[in-house]
Amino acid sequence: MLSEASKYRLVWADPSYRVKCHSLDLWNLLRGESTPKNPIDLGCGTGRLVKAWREEGIEGVGIDIAPNAPDPDLPEDWFTISPLQSLTGCYDLGVCADVLEHIPPEEVDVVVERICACCDELWMKIAYFNSQLRGLDLHLTMKPSEWWVKIFEQWGKVEQVPFETHKKEFILRWRQ
Repeated sequence: MLSEASKYRLVWADPSYRVKCHSLDLWNLLRGESTPKNPIDLGCGTGRLVKAWREEGIEGVGIDIAPNAPDPDLPEDWFTISPLQSLTGCYDLGVCADVLEHIPPEEVDVVVERICACCDELWMKIAYFNSQLRGLDLHLTMKPSEWWVKIFEQWGKVEQVPFETHKKEFILRWRQ
């Protein structure tokens, strides 16, 4: 059985997985809601949100489990390659799009605890439908919004953001 890091090294090597940047889409949807000074893209993938922040003069950073996830033309010092279970630091905003459903169920509590300990506010888009690539199951924790709200309410206030989609996915905003 592959480790999560090995699985995502394989997944990010597939060009079809690199097309979208969900965190950049979420930022563009909610950006009028906040002007962060030190945000973090949690599960940054291609790193395109971090690039957009830097182009706007925002000193954002990203974290991802796979070293080959960020686009190769982006500076390495913008990113930390580490699982979210090891997240440290202090950030005024975390953006976490299409990430939490990828966390193994037995790791969800520790990931949520780390995120809430490090971020003042969190925007998240979470899917709850099956997703596979290269025969690998990607969405391991498929739960509806009510389940995630209960998890995050232990750490602060949660609200669901109106969001029209044709998929089983939703947006939540959490604050300490």
